[in-house]
Amino acid sequence: MKNQINVHCASRLAGPILALRFRRAAQRDEHNGFSFTAAMEWRRAAELSSWITPLADRYWRGWERIMHLSRRFAAPIGTAEIVPIVILQPSSPSQVSLAAQPTLPQQVMLQPAV
Repeated sequence: MKNQINVHCASRLAGPILALRFRRAAQRDEHNGFSFTAAMEWRRAAELSSWITPLADRYWRGWERIMHLSRRFAAPIGTAEIVPIVILQPSSPSQVSLAAQPTLPQQVMLQPAV
């Protein structure tokens, strides 16, 4: 049980520790004039340390300072939320079409949210 707790703590700290490396790389790239590369590293550091809110906020401010945008614009452009739609299989054999039917009892299709 004690080993499981230590593994859990280590896995939670792995993100913020890696974020420190991204922070140093962002500072170095910004100093060398690679501002967009530095912005991507600030963003990556913020995402890795998202469960430590003040730390993530500091990293997001670095991204906002370089990009001159709000952090809500950090998401990829053109992606929509995906809503799963469940399609039930016909219950009687007479309703089965000639098209190949999946062998699973339910088929899940993903469709963009409207």
